[in-house]
Amino acid sequence: MVPDTPLAAHAGDGIATQRRARRATLITLGALIVLVTLVILLTPVNDNSFDTRLTTLRYGPGNARLASDLAKGFGWRVTIADQPLVGALDSTSIYLVFAGPTPMATRERVAVLDAVRRGAGLLVAPGSDGEFALLDSLGLRTGTPGTVDVTPLGACPAETDPLAALRVRPMMQTFTITPPTGDAARTAVPYPLAARRLLSSDVKVAADDDDTDAPVAAAPEPERLPRDEHESRPTIVAFPLGRGRVVALADPDMMRTDQLRSCAQGSALSIVRGLEYLSDGRKPTLVVAEFYQRESTDSVGVVVWEWLRFSGLGRSVLTLISAAVLLLLARGRRTLAPVYHVREERRSALEHVDALATAWRAVRGTRTVARMLARGIRRRHAAGRWRTLDDTEFLAALAERHPSIADDAARLTRAIDAPAVPSDLPALRAAAAHIDAECLTP
Repeated sequence: MVPDTPLAAHAGDGIATQRRARRATLITLGALIVLVTLVILLTPVNDNSFDTRLTTLRYGPGNARLASDLAKGFGWRVTIADQPLVGALDSTSIYLVFAGPTPMATRERVAVLDAVRRGAGLLVAPGSDGEFALLDSLGLRTGTPGTVDVTPLGACPAETDPLAALRVRPMMQTFTITPPTGDAARTAVPYPLAARRLLSSDVKVAADDDDTDAPVAAAPEPERLPRDEHESRPTIVAFPLGRGRVVALADPDMMRTDQLRSCAQGSALSIVRGLEYLSDGRKPTLVVAEFYQRESTDSVGVVVWEWLRFSGLGRSVLTLISAAVLLLLARGRRTLAPVYHVREERRSALEHVDALATAWRAVRGTRTVARMLARGIRRRHAAGRWRTLDDTEFLAALAERHPSIADDAARLTRAIDAPAVPSDLPALRAAAAHIDAECLTP
């Protein structure tokens, strides 16, 4: 039972204050958890529609997240590679490598192609300009765009996809299958002879068409001309490379979310057929090289701020930070009340000295007391050659310099050399105090 004293009452008030503070903190924490949960559940997905990177981490119409979800729906396991593809890569996986803001180094292209030759799969797509060094290493060059052949899926009903005409490109880039001429022929990698088409496009052929035109932007679907004025060229090709397989896209739009939604062009069907070709009857892991989709020109601060603003998880973290700041403002710097403990008051310095003196008196340690007093005086007043003297010699030298303390020095010297009665201890203390006071006097 706690005694009814002021200290005990103060401790009881502290415990009650601590309980109230803990209860208020728990209530505030619960409210914050509910708030964050509501933000996570109710925050809509709002990706930037102007972002055209083929990243599987964003749901924008120009990104490739729908292709990743499509592969997961058919049983493939999708992983993210956020580091460069270097070293000895796994030869049992399928690598999805798309051109992005971060260029692919030569050693990284060599590592990917080496993994393919050892048995891995590769799904590759160029950038918006139709260029990608990895395609050049495979002997593939983009040419002119053409109208995509309608797949057996047929046309989409207008009522189910009313915006298809606004967001779907009817024309796709194609690969040039004729070998280059002139100086470019000496260094060019030959077009893969075993390549077969997974999707083709009808390209309008002019009389002087020599396949040297640069890629052009997509145009509205032209009027169908007679068959002899068109040439079918590959938009998606598949071919073996060593013990592995490659599927190459001439146009990156085939992987974009808005294009995959169109059943008339059959982009989704072509992508699934390409993954099935690369899998060869298995379900290997799909490794998406997201490292090359990063904005390499942005600083760390810009990347973090964009992640906090535009991603669902980032907005949740930003909400948590704001809630934590609000909690600190509401509760102050100390969120919990201090804990009070009943403690015994420590002895004062004088009580310690008195207790020590009583102990030495009880054991009749008069010589030890005298030596300790003499050593204390030496520590305070000995200087120069006096530091080398023993206690009795120091007291004699001190008495010679200060004749007024001669009797006190003699008393301490006798107590050091021979035991004294315990009743003399107060006299020894008074003698030591008198010596210390006289030596301090200038």
